[in-house]
Amino acid sequence: MRVAALDSQAAAHPAVARGAAVLCDLLMKKGMSRYHVGIPWTTLQWPPFDYSLVSTLDSLARLGYTLDHPRVAEATDYLLSRQLADGSWPLDQTSSRPPFDPGLPGKPSKWVTLEALKALKALVDA
Repeated sequence: MRVAALDSQAAAHPAVARGAAVLCDLLMKKGMSRYHVGIPWTTLQWPPFDYSLVSTLDSLARLGYTLDHPRVAEATDYLLSRQLADGSWPLDQTSSRPPFDPGLPGKPSKWVTLEALKALKALVDA
């Protein structure tokens, strides 16, 4: 979905719209982890090799979803609730072999913060 959202020609394909609708419907569902190998929606990770709340919100915004959609609003509220007092977001988990140093789990992350801010901006601009 991420690649399709970044390419306007691919994003226009009807299959992408159907896939985005399914993904949006599954967003923040408590049983979501049974559909994927990996982490639940509420884990902030970098790099986002698995599915990721932040990259999903960014992709859905690029595909026209807004804060008016209940699942998008719920996910955005959750993301905002995770923001630290200094304005950053923490790194909860990293992939087993990231290509560079993503920071330490439990600490503020410049990478998660950058992606969170990009996703929030995309939602506001949608």
